[in-house]
Amino acid sequence: MGISELWQLVDRPRPSARSVKWLYLLCALIIGGAMAYVGMRWEDIPSRVPTHWGVDGPDDFAPKSISAVFMGSFVFIGTIVLMVVVTGFATYAMKQNESEAHPVDRRLQSALNRVLTAKMIAYISLALALITAVIQVCSALPQYQHVMDGMGLFIGVMILVLVVLVLLLWWASAQTRGLQQAIEKAQQAGRMPQGAEVEGVNDHYKFGLFYYNPEDPRITVERRFGIGIDFNYAHWQGKLFAAIIIGTVVACVALPFLLS
Repeated sequence: MGISELWQLVDRPRPSARSVKWLYLLCALIIGGAMAYVGMRWEDIPSRVPTHWGVDGPDDFAPKSISAVFMGSFVFIGTIVLMVVVTGFATYAMKQNESEAHPVDRRLQSALNRVLTAKMIAYISLALALITAVIQVCSALPQYQHVMDGMGLFIGVMILVLVVLVLLLWWASAQTRGLQQAIEKAQQAGRMPQGAEVEGVNDHYKFGLFYYNPEDPRITVERRFGIGIDFNYAHWQGKLFAAIIIGTVVACVALPFLLS
């Protein structure tokens, strides 16, 4: 039975990630617009541009250059590219759990998790794009630099990020609970078979957190704690994902020392 037919069994519309590409396009327009505006005002930028703000205002400067002026935007673009790659890899892995080889309830849960993951990352990227655009303009152009003084902008950014995360988690949790209730209702009505559980699933968690079971064909599994999904690290997709995360963390820690 196709995945579209399964959604009909639970009387829910099939989730779609079509809006994700438009969200990333909006991110590109926001950052591109901020960089273009600063570029058009290039003559207004002083010969030394602030690169760091403390409580009392800018406390570190660099000679005016493309890298110094647009460093924040370049970092954001690199971060978004990494997030898109990781998200694409994760959603591809989750899509493998939607094949007919898996129980129908897991197929639906995996399909929903795949869309939720893509949308949540896209909305977080949009929030970061707005923040980066404001910082890009205010840090480069003297007439706006007063916005960066003090802790007001920092506190505002933290509040915005927190609100976005809370709303996204609430939305994802509501979607997950709604699907689970719909699946249980369909199973009780006899429209869907009961899901099969993997025996001894708790015995396959390394350090109590990382699922590792070579005999389980699933590439992703429901998280042991909280909501969402995680990889089955016995498969190459999980190992690659772990390597990317570890490599990113190591690079972030080592980069400041390498550049100093």
